[in-house]
Amino acid sequence: MAQFIFAWTAMPRYYFEIHDGDWGEVDTEGADHPTEKHAGEEAIGTLTHLAKDKLPSRDERDFTADVRDESGRLIVHGKLSFRGVWAK
Repeated sequence: MAQFIFAWTAMPRYYFEIHDGDWGEVDTEGADHPTEKHAGEEAIGTLTHLAKDKLPSRDERDFTADVRDESGRLIVHGKLSFRGVWAK
């Protein structure tokens, strides 16, 4: 009978701060992600979903997402800006 030994390694925890111009949320629990890149991609994806849900509620809006590691170091700052210009 074969025996398997699994080594469990905890994934790093990342914290997200999301703002849409009217509303903001600071993550105090964090989420586990395998890499910084993966956590950053999650934040950027969140920005696109927020924009889809909130636009076009007004002519200007900035969406931001910050990702920090467990030490509080900023890993990613993402910003998505919308500016509507009406033709006259």
